[in-house]
Amino acid sequence: MKKEKSPVAEYMKIRRYMLNFVEQAGEKSVQAPTILELSRKFGVSRPTVSKAMKMLTDDGYIIGRPGLGAFTNPAKINRLQVTKYKNVALIVGDGMMVHFEPYYLELLGRIGIGIARQNFKANFIQLPSHQQEAAAEEIAATPCDILLWISPPEELSPVIRQLRERGKRLVVLANTPDCKEGNLYFDYEAFGYRIGKKLLAEGRRNIAYLLNTPAWSRPLIGLQKAYQEAGITLDSRLFFPDMIQLWPKLEKLLNASGKVDAVFSAVCPTSVFLPFYHSLSPQVHSRVRFIVEEDGQPAESFSGWIFRTPFQKMADEICRLLALECGGIPQEQTGIGIPIVEQEVKDGVYL
Repeated sequence: MKKEKSPVAEYMKIRRYMLNFVEQAGEKSVQAPTILELSRKFGVSRPTVSKAMKMLTDDGYIIGRPGLGAFTNPAKINRLQVTKYKNVALIVGDGMMVHFEPYYLELLGRIGIGIARQNFKANFIQLPSHQQEAAAEEIAATPCDILLWISPPEELSPVIRQLRERGKRLVVLANTPDCKEGNLYFDYEAFGYRIGKKLLAEGRRNIAYLLNTPAWSRPLIGLQKAYQEAGITLDSRLFFPDMIQLWPKLEKLLNASGKVDAVFSAVCPTSVFLPFYHSLSPQVHSRVRFIVEEDGQPAESFSGWIFRTPFQKMADEICRLLALECGGIPQEQTGIGIPIVEQEVKDGVYL
């Protein structure tokens, strides 16, 4: 059964489109698309378009001229704006997120500072569904100089190809290096491979991995590859898939000598992991190698390997590619892996 379009959602699309139209018109009063043209463009009824245009007229963005049609109102343009900003539209994930986790917030914050310094302004695109046609229509209806798509799901890769074929400028931060449409990615697989090599050199064979989820499987893929090259298959029973009873289960394994000799926490950062770590005995601390991501909480009284997601390096590269793409230098074939680097910590001292 085909889902009916929400009049409110469609009204907001038309409003966004026309506000951009007014801005692009600048100091000139330009004739606006007719109600029929907008109805066909957005695939909605004329009453829905009429409602949107009436409210834009009431707000002063559109001026009706009897016998001539509707025109943009230059008086609504910000005359105090000293420069004409380029517009970057952003999509995060599937374009339907309601809340952004700290990972995305920190990345978006750093990107925001970078694009602001390049005289970009930004707006977010919310996609109506995962259907490729609907997603492509929504993006095409959003005027922008360039699109930045962060972590697009695999099923929407054809939409990216379609946009590029239509000449849309865009930069894609992919989840993996396997994404053919991606321009950049965090190289977690290479990081996991390097950690695997170091653990092998220490003679460690029983690795507990937190958490084995689709979003955080890339370090594990690299880790397994390193062991497979050494002719060793890691015990998948030590790969925890979720947080349900995680700490009691892990504590039991750690207290049983020989069950686990390394814990690789790809998901639980220091603010989450350290309370558990500090509850363990000194014997466990000395026997087991711990690998943990550092977030806002320093690794106090911790011994092991700490790694950090290089948000600033990624933000810098994204801003560089946005500038190149906007400057007419296509980046479609660019594939940049941002490395993840670990650091030795001994009793809270970074070595």
